Amino acid sequence: MTITDTTTMPRAKKHVKRLGTWAKKAAGHGVSCRTLDRWAEDGRIAKPTYINRRKYGDLDEVPRGDTEVEAA
Repeated sequence: MTITDTTTMPRAKKHVKRLGTWAKKAAGHGVSCRTLDRWAEDGRIAKPTYINRRKYGDLDEVPRGDTEVEAA
């Protein structure tokens, strides 16, 4: 391969987590922060990431078993 061949090859895009506060994630799903805590305990969503004792989560994550979001 030449240098020009490598520049024209498409690169696979990685999924980058959009971290947001736990409250922002809860508002995006229309539920309370406590509901997100319960979902994390049940395994429906990933457990929060703690940064300076504050909870953060992936804003693009869809809860498992949530039929309303999956149907849309």
